[in-house]
Amino acid sequence: MLERCHRRLEETLEALANPTRQALDEALMFIDRSLKRHEDDEELSLFPRLVRVPQLAPLLDRLTVQHRDQAAAIEELRALLDAPALDDRIAREVVGRLRAAYTEHIAVEEKELFPAARAAFDADDLGGMASEMDSRRGR
Repeated sequence: MLERCHRRLEETLEALANPTRQALDEALMFIDRSLKRHEDDEELSLFPRLVRVPQLAPLLDRLTVQHRDQAAAIEELRALLDAPALDDRIAREVVGRLRAAYTEHIAVEEKELFPAARAAFDADDLGGMASEMDSRRGR
């Protein structure tokens, strides 16, 4: 589920290559709906279970900080939509930073975090996480 969300995020960010008001609005709708749940899945279900793997503590800290930095850039996008006119230069700069940040973040999660989680988790962990994630989605 987390990797599927990464693919959708990559598609969303790609659609911002030309950051029009409509593209920004659509991206923010995806971010508010799906990306928020994704980060909650990580911070409320995945990360707490990985605390028992002490060598992952620096990685978990780094990813949590990245989530906060990405949230700040998302708020910059939101502010662009609040302005009377879209400043194309600033929009491209913010989108570029956000794309770079998420490209790095996704790579770290998929190359380091997810393999470590697969190695550390048993069926009970996976079932518990799936239940929590489904609950966040009203299932």
